Amino acid sequence: MKYKLVVSDLDGTLLGNDGNVSAATKELIQSYQRQGGIFTVATGRMEDAVKPHLNLLNVAGPAILYNGAKIIDMDKNDIIFEAFLKYEVAKEALKLLQDYEWDVLLYQNGKIYIKEMTPGIEKHLKKEDVECEVVGDLHDFLQLAPTKILIIGDNGKFDFFSQDLQNRMGIKINFTQSEETYLEILPEGASKGAALKTLADALKISIEDVIAIGDHLNDLSMIQVAGLGIAMENAHPQLKDNAGFITVSNEAEGVKEVLLRVLNDLDFSYNIPDADAI
Repeated sequence: MKYKLVVSDLDGTLLGNDGNVSAATKELIQSYQRQGGIFTVATGRMEDAVKPHLNLLNVAGPAILYNGAKIIDMDKNDIIFEAFLKYEVAKEALKLLQDYEWDVLLYQNGKIYIKEMTPGIEKHLKKEDVECEVVGDLHDFLQLAPTKILIIGDNGKFDFFSQDLQNRMGIKINFTQSEETYLEILPEGASKGAALKTLADALKISIEDVIAIGDHLNDLSMIQVAGLGIAMENAHPQLKDNAGFITVSNEAEGVKEVLLRVLNDLDFSYNIPDADAI
């Protein structure tokens, strides 16, 4: 097989809209691993939201979490890479966010902290099957550099907030969007693309032998650096514009189509009307 490492986003990519992975895709992941390939995920999610999926898929390789702020082999509890959001940036962001009616989730030490429970936060926690701790005012609560801040709100105001925060701090700040209504503040230099390079180096795999699959803007950097970047049919237009190949949607099991091509050493320069026909 040409491609030694396949890295997939979770939401909107590997997972169907019901939050599950199809039996056919699971079997192909196992077939790929039996033939010597390494399959893993790159996601904005935290450890507790990822480990059940890795266990279900029987994936043992290191995973990229927090949109690139951490790479960890959870079976061995071996941290390959970890970055933190600057304390001053996080503190100022939380202060500024007090002026917005948005849901804010603070990620620190593998936990989520919130000011108060809201329907939006409850929906997010249910989707990722994780818990959080209510601590009141997050600006007052924060004492150490966190991993990231997730904002859930009106994306029409995200650009204004981002620019305002950068003007106040006098530096460029690392923002990414994993969904239309999600804005994340990440550590400086952290991205799925940078983490993918680090992971490939750690595994001694050439980046040219890596496939990255995703659907939203937080996947763009890894789509661009991988030997083959693949966008889902349901992906953001900018991702499709930068992808080397566009597979079918997450609901149509696009990751399955990718793995079928890899396992059968098929070309990625053309589309297959019916992937099941391979």
